[in-house]
Amino acid sequence: KVVVGLLDSADTRLIMGYANANKIAVVSSFSTVAELGVPDDYIFRPIPHDDMEGVALAELVEHLGFTHVALLVRKDPCDISIANRFVEEFQARGGKVLERVEFAGGTREFSGELSALERAVEPAVKEVGAQKVAVVTLTWEDLAQVLSQAQARKSPLLSLTWTGGDAVAHSSVILR
Repeated sequence: KVVVGLLDSADTRLIMGYANANKIAVVSSFSTVAELGVPDDYIFRPIPHDDMEGVALAELVEHLGFTHVALLVRKDPCDISIANRFVEEFQARGGKVLERVEFAGGTREFSGELSALERAVEPAVKEVGAQKVAVVTLTWEDLAQVLSQAQARKSPLLSLTWTGGDAVAHSSVILR
C-alpha cells in the first residue's frame, strides 16, 4: 500500500493518523512543515523541511544589508513554520523584527494588514533609513492583491525592498 503525490502539509496532516495506523506508505514531495516529521512513521518527504527556508531567508536578508524587517505571513502551516524559523534566525543575527502581521488564506481586503505594516516600518525608516528596512512576505499569490492594494493607496511600503519565500518566486500572477 503506497500513496504518492503532491500532498501539501495540511493534506499530509489530515491523512497521517490513518496512514500510520494502516501501515500505508505516503510519499509527498510537497509537504514541508518540520513538525510533521515523526520518527518511525509511514510518511516520507524527500525534500528539506521549511525550517531550512527560514534560515536561508534570514541569511539572505542579512546579506542584502537589512537590519529591520516587517513580516507579512499567510496563516498556512508552511508559511508559519518558515516565519517562526526566520524570526528566530534573523534575531539571533542581530536583526530586528518590527512587526509580524498574519492573515487568513482567502483574505481579499488588506487595508488593515497594510496599515499595520506601515505603522511598524515608519519609525525604523526614520531611524536607520529605507535601505536598512525590508518587508518580508511569506504568502502565496495573494501577494498580488496586497501589492495592488498598496499601489492603489500609494503606500510608503512600496519604497522599501520586498523579499520572501519561494511560494511566489517567478509567479506570473505576481510579475504582472
